[in-house]
Amino acid sequence: MKVLNAPGGVTQLRFLPDGQRLIVEANAWFHVLTIETGESIPLSSSKKVLPADWNFRQSHEVAVPSAGDWFYVIGDGYLRSFLLKDCSPRPVPEIHNNFRHVAVSASADRVLAVVPGTYSGNIPWKPMRLCAIDTSPTGDQARFDMPLPPEYQRLVGILPDGKRFVTLEDMKIRIRDLSDGRELASGKHKIHGGDWAQLSPDGRHVGTLGRHSMYVTDLEPLAKPRLISGSSNNNNFISFAFHPANGTMAVIHGGPTLVKIYDVATLKQTLVYKWKLGPLGAVTFSPDGLLGAAGSADGQIVIWDVD
Repeated sequence: MKVLNAPGGVTQLRFLPDGQRLIVEANAWFHVLTIETGESIPLSSSKKVLPADWNFRQSHEVAVPSAGDWFYVIGDGYLRSFLLKDCSPRPVPEIHNNFRHVAVSASADRVLAVVPGTYSGNIPWKPMRLCAIDTSPTGDQARFDMPLPPEYQRLVGILPDGKRFVTLEDMKIRIRDLSDGRELASGKHKIHGGDWAQLSPDGRHVGTLGRHSMYVTDLEPLAKPRLISGSSNNNNFISFAFHPANGTMAVIHGGPTLVKIYDVATLKQTLVYKWKLGPLGAVTFSPDGLLGAAGSADGQIVIWDVD
């Protein structure tokens, strides 16, 4: 176990592909933290613009592909891209200046980003939009820009086949075509909570958090969500992450310093870590699955070896 100091209270964590560096969101700013030395590099122009629904927890302002030479964050409302080797910025098309969610394909050849609607009072008068961008070492190019339905809630991620992506709309899972955005399949069952919506690395499951429960939805075929129940305390479920290989997931819930490990297939708890720091706000695994990391509101990050 190792404890690092973060540049502030941690609300998001993502490993870079080398497994030795972390993207850390701390106090609405993004940094890259080196595990071995503890060195922190701020990402230029990467302050998060807090959305109006900030009480509805977010998890999609960072996108790191498993291949490729760069990654993405949403900073200052813009989609920003940085090179993996030295975290220097690379240009992306400035299609809009008010992005919310971003996802990137595993091969890093396609990026999806969501532009929120504009509002007059509580009535939206301009719909949310989905922008698709083809990536290239010589320059990224916009592919399509389509309006999203009013019931859109979350961009969950791009499936490993690189041909489809998943959204949460009207509290239901939708699968859409990556080439043009058209709907291919829709779940029948509502999910009462859409925080931290994530795809499992193998693309077989979607996990989402509610205030009192966690939901796991199997995608092939789309099934009724399975449930991990918590206490009646509000915000009992804080964050979670799928392990990339061993069929488990780490979930922060049940106490401010607890990380619980569950088997994804059975949703049975197999292990619990009780760290002496907190309250915890984010958890993640390295791409090779050898390390876990959890960050706290008091600006500390615990790194542990996954057994």
